[in-house]
Amino acid sequence: MVLLAEIQRRGRELSNQSYDVIVVGAGPAGSYAAYELASLGHSVAVFEEKSAPGLNVCCTGIISVECLRSLGVSTDVILTGAKSAKFFSPSGRCLRLQTEDVQAYVVNRSLLDEAMASKARSQGAQYFFSSPVTDVILGKDRMQAETLRCGTREVFSARAVILANGCRPRLAQRLGLGRIRSFFVGAQT
Repeated sequence: MVLLAEIQRRGRELSNQSYDVIVVGAGPAGSYAAYELASLGHSVAVFEEKSAPGLNVCCTGIISVECLRSLGVSTDVILTGAKSAKFFSPSGRCLRLQTEDVQAYVVNRSLLDEAMASKARSQGAQYFFSSPVTDVILGKDRMQAETLRCGTREVFSARAVILANGCRPRLAQRLGLGRIRSFFVGAQT
């Protein structure tokens, strides 16, 4: 009963900020989802805690040749091609793979994030930067996302919310989606 009252209270705070889909996170996964959905005619809002796409990413990215091709972004994002890789098991054993052709690209994540956000915007997705989502409330027919925009709490509603906020587990945990129990560690040389 308390949850229903809270949903109703928060629902009254809406001010025509309604979308088909809300995406949390403007990285490659979030922007790709936004692009695909906006291309199909859905109204999409993307919320990113940083002030622009690609700011302060902690790594480059390694993606397959096919994946980069399917994203449809400029090859300007490519730093180098990869024809070999080494995989280390927890026991320390090494598996080395070598091919004649480039199988994957090392990409500049900042440029990739910017390019993906630009593509999604070109299809009508709206981006809200410096707007961390602090909570997601499940309703009967719609969901609500609470954000802090310029220090002000705002509530947006949507039929669906996509969590594409990387390894930050707080929202997933609040929604009962469980905890991230293990991470893969990678090194690039």
